[in-house]
Amino acid sequence: NEPRGHHYAVIDQIEIDPSRVKPGGVCLACKNPMHKSLTEEKKMGYLTASFSDALKMMPEKLSKLGPSCIDCHKPSDMGLRINKPHLERGLKLLGKKDFTRQEQRILACAQCHITYYVPRNPDKTVAGDVELPWTGAKWGNISIEGIIKDLLTDTKRIEWNQKVTGFNMPFIRHPEFELFTKGSTHFNAGLSCADCHMPYRRSGSYKISVHDVTSPVKQDFVACAQCHTESADWLRKQLFTTQERTVSMQNRAGYAVATVAKLFEMVHENQGKGKKIDQGIYARAKDAYMQGYLRLNFISAENSMGFHNPTETARILTDSLAFANKAETMLRQALTSAGVSVPEKINLELGKYLTN
Repeated sequence: NEPRGHHYAVIDQIEIDPSRVKPGGVCLACKNPMHKSLTEEKKMGYLTASFSDALKMMPEKLSKLGPSCIDCHKPSDMGLRINKPHLERGLKLLGKKDFTRQEQRILACAQCHITYYVPRNPDKTVAGDVELPWTGAKWGNISIEGIIKDLLTDTKRIEWNQKVTGFNMPFIRHPEFELFTKGSTHFNAGLSCADCHMPYRRSGSYKISVHDVTSPVKQDFVACAQCHTESADWLRKQLFTTQERTVSMQNRAGYAVATVAKLFEMVHENQGKGKKIDQGIYARAKDAYMQGYLRLNFISAENSMGFHNPTETARILTDSLAFANKAETMLRQALTSAGVSVPEKINLELGKYLTN
């Protein structure tokens, strides 16, 4: 039940997780090379079509094609290119036009490995093509603070309702590009995504990038050996130690954020019973909760488990924990002042929310 790579991007949606296609045609922004041309040709008719109907708008032999050669390479000379309108718009927000060869090797991956939002109408239906929450950001400095500010500025960026709190919220998806380029050691050293995930191999007199794009771990750290002289065992230990520490911080922040969500549930239940909750404290607690949740969401959605940028990951998760603790303190104060007895340990009732 694991994803199988770029070729299977559409196939896995159909065979493994069909629940994640509700927005419709707009879901294909990263998953099919025809998204740009179909958006230009059919506009909202394509973007708001059901996932299956959007696939039927393509030639049958291309309908299940995942990201392909033409997404990253010009047919004329195989030079690197961008084939995603959302990234083209995003780069305008960053104010950057000229790119080095290494930066192009990052942008090829950034076409899809970024966070985005699907613009929504008040009834949560799709209102346009995917957009990037990069307002005010710069190349090499797309911060979580800026992303959150962007997502919370417009109701069109609010995509789902969290049942436990009742809050309408934005969402963050796989921000590998944003985390990696936010001052990581490897980014600052001039490396690109391809250096680690598509290492060079020799084929006769030719030097070829491996296109089985996967983790360096699965390639026995061949990519790392281009710069590192340490053994594969040493590199593996460094990697897994970083990821294990990230898991620990993420779990702590996750439980803290979940505790706040349950406290909001308690607040709402008691408001329904006539208890008067200080609305000033409530508003500040909600803001702190949103800040904590979205930071947790950012790291949870990012696919390196912290390794793309360990220091920034630690900063974001500790800030998430701090915001959650702040929100918990305020909600306990508000509930206690309203005459509600709050237990020392909040029952998260995890079984209530877990499904198969």
